[in-house]
Amino acid sequence: MNSVDLGEVSRPLEEQLPQLSWRARSALFGVCGYALLPILREVEVRFSRRWTFPDAEIALSASREFAVGAAPARINQDLRDRVLNSVPNGHDLDSPWSTYTLDASVCVDAALVAASADLQGSFDPSWLYYALESLAVTLSPNIYELAPDLLAEGSRFILAVNFLGDAISELSSSDGVDDEAYGDLLRRAAVINPFSEV
Repeated sequence: MNSVDLGEVSRPLEEQLPQLSWRARSALFGVCGYALLPILREVEVRFSRRWTFPDAEIALSASREFAVGAAPARINQDLRDRVLNSVPNGHDLDSPWSTYTLDASVCVDAALVAASADLQGSFDPSWLYYALESLAVTLSPNIYELAPDLLAEGSRFILAVNFLGDAISELSSSDGVDDEAYGDLLRRAAVINPFSEV
């Protein structure tokens, strides 16, 4: 097996996202955002609160309420602006922390966009790439050439890819999820966090 880049791995998953309802998209990215949220908390602590992400959890909560049918799609442009404005510039925060922060923030943002009546038109399926990037960066020195051992069945990276594929498949059969199904997806999403024990 030859090396492949992360985009080659994520693209087939991204192509399946348009078939998902907005509630399902919000659920998928919401659980990814929650799975990566500890990274944002670590950045706050590690860098003496130079960067904080107070609106990330608010955005994820709004997304979850929408995903489980407890709230309608709302107007969230102001919340989105606050989420995006909290992300440090890549020149201000060294790699890999800048990558980790961007990836978590993109997942939070995607979940919020899917849950927002005023933002759904800007939803981009390619954001799914960022749900895998932190793990890829941690496991491989070059995400543009993922080594064959990372792509082997049962590897940590393939477990994350399989989680996303399975979640998309499960979510494609319904408009959204209930609290129990959301919790199950959230538990399983831990596999995308490079610092979680799976």
